[in-house]
Amino acid sequence: MHTISRVVIHPSYTGTLSMRSIYEHNIAVVILNEAILLNTYQNRIALPRNEPPNLVTGVTSGWGLNSYSLEQNPGEFAKSDVTILNSFHCTQMLPFLVNNGQICAIKTNGVSPTDVGGPLVYDQRVVGLLSYVRTSPRSDPGIYTSVHHYLDFIKSVIAP
Repeated sequence: MHTISRVVIHPSYTGTLSMRSIYEHNIAVVILNEAILLNTYQNRIALPRNEPPNLVTGVTSGWGLNSYSLEQNPGEFAKSDVTILNSFHCTQMLPFLVNNGQICAIKTNGVSPTDVGGPLVYDQRVVGLLSYVRTSPRSDPGIYTSVHHYLDFIKSVIAP
């Protein structure tokens, strides 16, 4: 088990949800009291060098819900292939504005991406963190906080 030393929430995060803004700046950095022992189950993943291209395949994963019916997952780790969309294409699919610090991904196969806070991986780099997903049977994209967009914030916390 790991213990948390501190959590640094992005200073502009408000936690608001509206037609003009969907959880902008939804990112925090968790600092642990001790180093993580790297092994088969716990390992590093690289930060992105750039934003992911539009319409490429990424992978999302987690232990969360296994469907949009809100039934609890039976405890199995699952992953899903998703198509990554830039904020412009995503806004065209949703009834609210998707901001520049956000990217979207829509399910292409596997489980539904419902683990809020879960990773979006492209090219072996974590490019997004699931911020919001509508729990409906529609194929709406999940909205992810863009890790690349917040690299300066992340670096300012881990290496002040």
